[in-house]
Amino acid sequence: MATKEAVITGLDKVRAKFEDRGVQTAFQGFNKSAQFLFPDLKVAYVMTVTWGVITDFREGTVKTPGIILSMDSETFLGIQNKELAGVTALGQGKITIMGHVGDLLLLEKHLI
Repeated sequence: MATKEAVITGLDKVRAKFEDRGVQTAFQGFNKSAQFLFPDLKVAYVMTVTWGVITDFREGTVKTPGIILSMDSETFLGIQNKELAGVTALGQGKITIMGHVGDLLLLEKHLI
């Protein structure tokens, strides 16, 4: 099992991708919170994107997230380190994702 600190470092990499103009442009009009759940660590994080800019990132949950991603910490870090493809992890049942299909495709294309 990975550490909470390692997961935060991985989430920081996701956040850093939003500094890219191409990612910001792709997420124009995207105003949603993504809830990341890590059951093995018993922790959750919320990342809110407003018009391509991260406006909130914190430990915790939101009442109605636009997207929910649930996976163990090792799967998340494997995806972030390019050791595991997100689509492969999804097909293997290592990730549970809930949300609008268009939003999920946008996330997969630009962030995973």
